[in-house]
Amino acid sequence: MGKEVNSKGVQKEEKKQKKREEKQVKESKIQQIITYLKEAKEELDKVIFPTPQELKQGFISVVSVVTVITLFLALVNFIMGKLVEILL
Repeated sequence: MGKEVNSKGVQKEEKKQKKREEKQVKESKIQQIITYLKEAKEELDKVIFPTPQELKQGFISVVSVVTVITLFLALVNFIMGKLVEILL
């Protein structure tokens, strides 16, 4: 009978230890999230956003390049279409 009581005491102690470990893991995860958010904010502070003038220049550049490439591809498509018509 003494062993039975002792094993129950050991089981209770093991459960308490397991709960302590689970609590530490939860606290650890919360601390990891807090650390992540702090580091993310620090990195975001390092970002240099473009000025409105730079943004406008970039937009115009992109639209110009896309327009030129589109016109070139349309011309190539037209020429190839005419060549196919002539050959068929």
